[in-house]
Amino acid sequence: MKPRKSRRAPFAPLNGYGWFAVQAGFAGLLTLGNWGSYDRPWLVVLAALASGVIAGVPLSARWSRTLIGDVATLGWIGVMALVGTQISPPVGELSALWPATAAAFMMGLLAMIGRWHTAWAMTLILIVQGVLWGMTRDLSAAVAVEQMGLLTAPVAGTVYRFVMRRARRREATARQEEAAALEEIGRMASQAEARREYRARLARQVGPILARISSGEELTAAERTECRLTEAALRDAIRGRGLATREVSEAARAARERGATVALIDDRRVECTDEVCRNVLTATRETLEQAGDGDNFVARLLPIGRRNVATVLLVHADGEGVRREFAMPPSGDPADGALERPPVELGD
Repeated sequence: MKPRKSRRAPFAPLNGYGWFAVQAGFAGLLTLGNWGSYDRPWLVVLAALASGVIAGVPLSARWSRTLIGDVATLGWIGVMALVGTQISPPVGELSALWPATAAAFMMGLLAMIGRWHTAWAMTLILIVQGVLWGMTRDLSAAVAVEQMGLLTAPVAGTVYRFVMRRARRREATARQEEAAALEEIGRMASQAEARREYRARLARQVGPILARISSGEELTAAERTECRLTEAALRDAIRGRGLATREVSEAARAARERGATVALIDDRRVECTDEVCRNVLTATRETLEQAGDGDNFVARLLPIGRRNVATVLLVHADGEGVRREFAMPPSGDPADGALERPPVELGD
């Protein structure tokens, strides 16, 4: 089986080598403390080193949450059997059978990372093994039943696993709700800013003319034309806000002065600041420069989530024209700029 590589160990920064050192050190200290309880202590020392490998493999970055990591835990059965055979009656301290305690602790850690099926299966096997070992060493029933204490670690690890998973789900939901709320606040703030800008531009651009109208003065043809152009520019600032930059607004005004009908539409509902929109703005300005008397021009930023991000359409008075469409770049990164599809020529 090909191992699945992980970026981080389950309990990083402590990796498989770290758990090898922790387990081998723990087993080594208990072996030294019970040196006289073993028939051949050096075999127990080898078992201590082997236990370090068995503990480190399932908790390493390379083998955690894999079948190989689960199978490695079977090594605890052999280590416990080896150490148990080296303890001759009468049994002194139960700490001499350190693989039981060490394996239970490791099973608790496996339960914490989601391998609770493996952890519980191995714990039950080790409990049975420990009880049988105690019976062969003439231990009392009460002492043998103490092996049930091995369940403490996997129980704690399993509870931690399910409680923390639920907490993480609630945290993820809360973050999504917060992001949605911030987006809505931003949209409302953007709309409020647009309204303030609209009122300011209205007062600045048509305030004097409105004052003349209210006084009963007759407007000249040039002033009426200026009012229509100003009204169209103000409409662009609201309906096509993301497109109504200074350069595009100037090009739209010039096209309208030449007799073209211009519509700028922004359906994105967010600020148009990425490279995708900048490319569309350039195309909008270039196409507006080709609009003349009787032509119809429409530039639209499409809602987020569409396959295309924008459409620029120019239809001449004779029915001919061009449609330019823009899509997200293949990389999916807006910084790479919009991908313009081949232009579609309208008419014959």
